[in-house]
Amino acid sequence: GKGKAKAGAKGRKKAPKEKPPRAPLPKGQDLAVLDLAAALKLLAGPQPLGLHPTDQQPVFLQSGRFGPCVRHGERLASLPKSVAPDMVDLAQAVELLTKKAAREAAKAAKYASTSASVTTTAPPVALSATVAGKSRAKAKSKKEAK
Repeated sequence: GKGKAKAGAKGRKKAPKEKPPRAPLPKGQDLAVLDLAAALKLLAGPQPLGLHPTDQQPVFLQSGRFGPCVRHGERLASLPKSVAPDMVDLAQAVELLTKKAAREAAKAAKYASTSASVTTTAPPVALSATVAGKSRAKAKSKKEAK
Protein backbone atom coordinates (compact mmCIF):
# COMPACT_ATOMS: atom_id res chain seq x y z
CA GLY A 1 0.00 0.00 0.00
CA LYS A 2 0.93 3.66 -0.11
CA GLY A 3 1.39 4.17 3.64
CA LYS A 4 3.33 0.98 4.42
CA ALA A 5 7.10 0.94 4.77
CA LYS A 6 8.86 -1.29 2.24
CA ALA A 7 11.55 -3.79 3.12
CA GLY A 8 15.08 -2.84 2.11
CA ALA A 9 17.77 -5.05 0.58
CA LYS A 10 18.44 -6.92 3.84
CA GLY A 11 14.88 -7.00 5.16
CA ARG A 12 15.11 -3.71 7.06
CA LYS A 13 12.13 -1.41 6.84
CA LYS A 14 12.66 2.01 5.34
CA ALA A 15 11.33 5.00 7.22
CA PRO A 16 8.26 6.57 5.54
CA LYS A 17 9.03 9.84 3.75
CA GLU A 18 7.80 13.04 5.34
CA LYS A 19 5.25 14.84 3.18
CA PRO A 20 5.06 18.63 3.20
CA PRO A 21 1.86 20.14 4.62
CA ARG A 22 -0.80 21.08 2.08
CA ALA A 23 -3.84 23.33 2.17
CA PRO A 24 -6.48 24.21 -0.44
CA LEU A 25 -6.64 27.75 -1.79
CA PRO A 26 -9.91 29.56 -1.08
CA LYS A 27 -12.11 30.25 -4.10
CA GLY A 28 -11.10 33.43 -5.85
CA GLN A 29 -7.55 33.32 -4.43
CA ASP A 30 -4.91 33.57 -7.16
CA LEU A 31 -1.75 31.59 -6.58
CA ALA A 32 0.35 34.21 -8.36
CA VAL A 33 -0.52 36.90 -5.78
CA LEU A 34 -0.31 34.67 -2.68
CA ASP A 35 2.35 36.00 -0.33
CA LEU A 36 4.25 34.14 2.40
CA ALA A 37 2.12 35.46 5.27
CA ALA A 38 -1.13 34.34 3.60
CA ALA A 39 0.38 30.93 2.74
CA LEU A 40 1.53 30.37 6.32
CA LYS A 41 -1.93 31.33 7.58
CA LEU A 42 -3.52 28.74 5.26
CA LEU A 43 -1.11 26.06 6.50
CA ALA A 44 -1.52 26.97 10.18
CA GLY A 45 -4.55 24.71 10.65
CA PRO A 46 -7.47 25.35 13.00
CA GLN A 47 -7.50 28.83 14.52
CA PRO A 48 -8.84 29.14 18.07
CA LEU A 49 -11.63 31.70 18.40
CA GLY A 50 -12.10 31.39 22.15
CA LEU A 51 -13.97 29.31 24.72
CA HIS A 52 -17.63 28.35 24.29
CA PRO A 53 -19.71 30.19 26.94
CA THR A 54 -21.69 27.11 28.07
CA ASP A 55 -18.94 24.56 28.70
CA GLN A 56 -15.67 26.53 28.36
CA GLN A 57 -14.41 24.19 25.61
CA PRO A 58 -12.44 25.74 22.72
CA VAL A 59 -14.14 26.83 19.50
CA PHE A 60 -12.03 26.68 16.32
CA LEU A 61 -12.24 28.14 12.83
CA GLN A 62 -10.94 25.63 10.31
CA SER A 63 -11.00 24.58 6.70
CA GLY A 64 -13.41 21.68 6.31
CA ARG A 65 -14.23 19.28 3.53
CA PHE A 66 -16.92 21.61 2.14
CA GLY A 67 -15.27 24.94 2.92
CA PRO A 68 -14.61 27.00 6.04
CA CYS A 69 -16.40 25.93 9.24
CA VAL A 70 -16.36 26.34 13.01
CA ARG A 71 -15.81 23.39 15.36
CA HIS A 72 -16.80 22.87 18.97
CA GLY A 73 -15.96 19.38 20.20
CA GLU A 74 -17.29 16.98 17.56
CA ARG A 75 -19.86 19.42 16.10
CA LEU A 76 -18.99 21.26 12.89
CA ALA A 77 -21.01 24.14 11.43
CA SER A 78 -20.29 25.43 7.93
CA LEU A 79 -19.89 29.14 7.38
CA PRO A 80 -22.41 30.73 5.01
CA LYS A 81 -20.90 31.91 1.73
CA SER A 82 -21.79 35.48 2.68
CA VAL A 83 -19.47 35.35 5.72
CA ALA A 84 -15.74 35.80 5.18
CA PRO A 85 -13.70 33.42 7.36
CA ASP A 86 -11.39 36.27 8.42
CA MET A 87 -14.36 38.20 9.87
CA VAL A 88 -15.81 35.43 12.09
CA ASP A 89 -15.69 36.09 15.81
CA LEU A 90 -16.63 33.90 18.78
CA ALA A 91 -20.20 35.23 19.02
CA GLN A 92 -20.94 34.40 15.37
CA ALA A 93 -19.36 30.96 15.75
CA VAL A 94 -21.47 30.18 18.83
CA GLU A 95 -24.61 31.30 16.97
CA LEU A 96 -23.80 29.03 14.00
CA LEU A 97 -23.10 26.09 16.33
CA THR A 98 -26.35 26.69 18.25
CA LYS A 99 -28.38 26.74 15.03
CA LYS A 100 -26.67 23.54 13.89
CA ALA A 101 -27.46 21.84 17.23
CA ALA A 102 -31.12 22.90 16.95
CA ARG A 103 -31.35 21.47 13.39
CA GLU A 104 -29.77 18.19 14.53
CA ALA A 105 -32.15 17.94 17.51
CA ALA A 106 -35.19 18.59 15.29
CA LYS A 107 -33.99 15.97 12.81
CA ALA A 108 -33.43 13.42 15.60
CA ALA A 109 -36.89 14.11 17.06
CA LYS A 110 -38.47 13.71 13.61
CA TYR A 111 -36.79 10.33 13.07
CA ALA A 112 -37.58 9.19 16.61
CA SER A 113 -41.30 9.92 16.12
CA THR A 114 -41.44 8.19 12.71
CA SER A 115 -39.55 5.10 13.91
CA ALA A 116 -41.83 4.83 16.99
CA SER A 117 -44.93 4.78 14.78
CA VAL A 118 -43.43 2.11 12.52
CA THR A 119 -42.58 -0.25 15.38
CA THR A 120 -46.09 -0.04 16.86
CA THR A 121 -47.74 -1.07 13.57
CA ALA A 122 -45.61 -4.15 12.88
CA PRO A 123 -44.14 -5.96 15.89
CA PRO A 124 -40.76 -7.44 14.97
CA VAL A 125 -41.37 -10.66 16.96
CA ALA A 126 -44.33 -11.73 14.83
CA LEU A 127 -42.36 -10.97 11.67
CA SER A 128 -39.35 -13.03 12.75
CA ALA A 129 -41.58 -15.98 13.77
CA THR A 130 -43.19 -15.98 10.32
CA VAL A 131 -39.82 -15.92 8.58
CA ALA A 132 -38.49 -18.69 10.83
CA GLY A 133 -41.60 -20.81 10.17
CA LYS A 134 -41.14 -20.50 6.40
CA SER A 135 -37.48 -21.50 6.56
CA ARG A 136 -38.32 -24.56 8.70
CA ALA A 137 -40.98 -25.58 6.19
CA LYS A 138 -38.45 -25.30 3.36
CA ALA A 139 -35.96 -27.42 5.28
CA LYS A 140 -38.61 -30.13 5.89
CA SER A 141 -39.57 -30.19 2.21
CA LYS A 142 -35.91 -30.59 1.21
CA LYS A 143 -35.50 -33.55 3.62
CA GLU A 144 -38.64 -35.21 2.30
CA ALA A 145 -37.47 -34.74 -1.29
CA LYS A 146 -34.25 -36.70 -0.57
